[in-house]
Amino acid sequence: MILNLLFIQHLLKEAFRNQKFIITEEYIIFPHRFAHQLFFCQKRSFNDIARVVIGSLITQKQKKIFDVELRDEDKNNLIIVYFKSGGKVTVNLKYMNKEDSNTFISCFNQFFDFSYNSPAQNASKSSVALNSPANISFTQMWQTELENHFTSTNYIPLTPNQYVLNRRYQIVIPISVRPFTSVYLAQTLAKEQIIIKEFYLGFNEAKQEKLFELFDRQAQILLKLNHPQISRVIDSFTVEDKKYLVLEYKTGKTLRKLIQENIILSDQVILDIGYQIATILQYLHSQEPPVVHRDITPDNIVLNNLNECFLIDFGAASHYLSDVTGTIIGKQGYMPPEQIKGKATIQSDIYALGATLYYLICHEDPIVLEQASPKRIKHNLAIGINKLIEDATRLDVNHRIANSAELMAKIKLLLPK
Repeated sequence: MILNLLFIQHLLKEAFRNQKFIITEEYIIFPHRFAHQLFFCQKRSFNDIARVVIGSLITQKQKKIFDVELRDEDKNNLIIVYFKSGGKVTVNLKYMNKEDSNTFISCFNQFFDFSYNSPAQNASKSSVALNSPANISFTQMWQTELENHFTSTNYIPLTPNQYVLNRRYQIVIPISVRPFTSVYLAQTLAKEQIIIKEFYLGFNEAKQEKLFELFDRQAQILLKLNHPQISRVIDSFTVEDKKYLVLEYKTGKTLRKLIQENIILSDQVILDIGYQIATILQYLHSQEPPVVHRDITPDNIVLNNLNECFLIDFGAASHYLSDVTGTIIGKQGYMPPEQIKGKATIQSDIYALGATLYYLICHEDPIVLEQASPKRIKHNLAIGINKLIEDATRLDVNHRIANSAELMAKIKLLLPK
């Protein structure tokens, strides 16, 4: 009996001791109250995350895959994290303080699965009808969702049909939304399609002036870039505590979208994509000072019907967000050790491109902080291609491919003469 009491006392102490989320670069340890949901395995690697869903965005179609049904307004603040190895946690932001909820959201923002991607893809066609019934209902859903989930950061993204900058630009539809940043398909007064990136700075008043200065400095660098395969930054402006970049709209599909649609790319096409992006990196890295993209991923590269690649997003935003949130922003499987430590170099972009080629070959994201070797999965892959990707993703920067010119030379040797 005494032993049982001591054991219960020990469990209670442990439960009260571990009430906080412990987050490192590689894993997160969940508080004891989530133990039963995680089969008593509370330490989970970020690489084990399968999906992160905001509660009330789960649709009827999604319920066929995941066993969650959320209808009540009280459940609109839930975030559900699913793990590949089994188990899930359901976190209610309503019962977290502002600092903890911001940290939690920032930690998982790269995994968020918003249900807006499909409508956004449909809206990318020039025949978008802004006042159609479908868009009206979507707008209502969007506004409700924003009110429910972004009040913890005081950040409310823009809604369809909304105007910005004295009606110069009109939002068509949101493409993606993360805490502190959003991306929208928009149009000018002349009905020209554009992309608008929004950055929120209002939550950190102490650093706001410094962050505004940092953003403006980086925006000026981006405005000077002129490359046919880079989505050009055509405007930059400020509205209250938000900063905006306006980018040229490029038609096509992202590399991730192509793979999700089970499109099989030949080795030659994959190498050609690598060569095209390497030439873009050579242009960026040759600027004074060098422009390090910091976010080369399958999500930020568009391929059109002519197999032409375009870089559509800018990692200067990632650098900005790192300063804003105190966390490293980016897809972790595409980030080398030095970038995770906040010291990105031009070779960090080489690593990310190698990781992107791995994704195109293996149809899965690379393992975090591990040299990519696609031949482990695709056994018939040519040795030369495998070595190229291994050399590009070496963890030791001193042994990695040194620059984009060297990368281009190595790819060229593998392409048909």
